[in-house]
Amino acid sequence: MPKPWRFQFSLRTMLAVVTGTGMLLAAYSWLQKDYVVVLADDKSLDELIKNDRPILLEFYAKYCGPCQHMKLLVKQFARRRRDVTVAVIDAEHRAMVNRFGVCVTPTFFALEKGTGRIVGRQEGVCSMAVLERMINSPIVPLRWTRDRTNALP
Repeated sequence: MPKPWRFQFSLRTMLAVVTGTGMLLAAYSWLQKDYVVVLADDKSLDELIKNDRPILLEFYAKYCGPCQHMKLLVKQFARRRRDVTVAVIDAEHRAMVNRFGVCVTPTFFALEKGTGRIVGRQEGVCSMAVLERMINSPIVPLRWTRDRTNALP
């Protein structure tokens, strides 16, 4: 018995067929634009720090359930706050994990614009309001205590 016809077009192909122009394709690619920067090494982070924008840095793991839960929230935050650079680093990147002292995923850091000084840290699942508060908080550098918890000076 023959299989029935199946039409498997992507949304991009359907838009191209329907419109015949590239205007809607540009709109579609803008909707798909990901405002999250994926960092692979220390040099790329150092280049981001040189920019004059605050940075929200997330350490995640592909196998981590809470990290997958936070992925959509981080993308929404990046779309909402375009004045902030949102960057993610895989926790398997040991040099970066050691540099920031990450023990739990997901872990978020708010870095001061220009200097890269840590001004906020959040471990585990959190809300959009917590991320906003980390970025909008006054610049008070955090001091690390022996057990790596945040203590204000």
